[in-house]
Amino acid sequence: MLLKEDKWSQFGHYLVGNDSTPIYHLKLALEKRKTTNDRVRFNFHDKLFVSANPAIEPQQSLLELYCERVRQIRAKYDYVVLYYSGGADSHNILKCFEYTDTKLDEIVSFVDSSYKSKDSKISSEIYRVALPEVIQYQQKYPDCKYSLIEIRDVQNKLFKDPVFKFDLYQDTTYHLTPFGIMHYYGLYYEDRFHRMHEQGKKVGVVQGIDKVRLHHVNGKWAFSMHDWSSYFGQKHYFRNFPTHDEFFYWSPDLPSLAIKQAHVAAKYMDYLDSISANHPYRDNEMANVVVRKSGKKTNWEYANQSIYPFWQQGTFSTGKTFESYISNARDNTLTSSKDEILAPYKTAMIKTLMLARETNHHLTPVWLNGSNDTNTVIGIRPIFAMNHFIEI
Repeated sequence: MLLKEDKWSQFGHYLVGNDSTPIYHLKLALEKRKTTNDRVRFNFHDKLFVSANPAIEPQQSLLELYCERVRQIRAKYDYVVLYYSGGADSHNILKCFEYTDTKLDEIVSFVDSSYKSKDSKISSEIYRVALPEVIQYQQKYPDCKYSLIEIRDVQNKLFKDPVFKFDLYQDTTYHLTPFGIMHYYGLYYEDRFHRMHEQGKKVGVVQGIDKVRLHHVNGKWAFSMHDWSSYFGQKHYFRNFPTHDEFFYWSPDLPSLAIKQAHVAAKYMDYLDSISANHPYRDNEMANVVVRKSGKKTNWEYANQSIYPFWQQGTFSTGKTFESYISNARDNTLTSSKDEILAPYKTAMIKTLMLARETNHHLTPVWLNGSNDTNTVIGIRPIFAMNHFIEI
């Protein structure tokens, strides 16, 4: 059932060929491409960002813009939830709420420690980084609720729910590992949100999507958004959820934030080139790497402090995915587990990958980790919106 309230269009839409009809699901767009052979495009408020004149750097500082974004979100929702992993993106949001003396109503983290351990790649970041930060935050805001949610509990409910009728083919896009459902349905079985919705309260779930995606074209810096996380919000087009999703960094409500990030980050990358800096640290994690104009690669773990004023370089991190979006060191349950609950999930995942291959939107290792493998299918290739040049 479609909602009367539009909770999805702020996350962008797809266009196929010359048809101007917006499509709010990647697989619907790819299915249309199968029959028309037309190119699939992603539009993330392109006209809005063009009108914001990205070549002119906003005068406000990044911290000022972050604080403005905090105020926007707090004014927009009755109850504000932050998805918090302890990583740089969500950590900056937490600190900006604290800096502006703006209370979060709830902080949520997801772990896999029940079937792995507290030392797993996912859970270790929560227990070693996120949890201590939350404890410190709660000392200042004791009314802020902290929820540590075990993802296997969500999976057991979601995959067996005859009412929800989970269908991976419709209900996920890029995040194919079972842990990835946290982004979509992690709060669906938390009854308090349904009660709030029935009471007419507007609940906003804030996610750290995403730091600027910077690249250079013909020697000129540009940035663009992609559709990798769009389904986090586009899911509302198909199902009725009691919460709203809110991207902190990529938002039509404050385009100057992403533009400012691009200018600041580009200057930092040019500075690294000016001193011939060479940082091979995790430079095979292509989804988290900026290729500088010199051709050198810089992982955002080295550069986060350039755009996030509260970040401490060297904070514990297990890194990003660089092997596969089907099974990897962070979540290998699809290839290592014989759990019956995952059997239909695997079947639907194969159907998804076949569609990606048939429409030439499959992801291969050359894109994710820079290897020479252009044949192995390890996921779906993201679609980038238009380039916004910050250099003329």
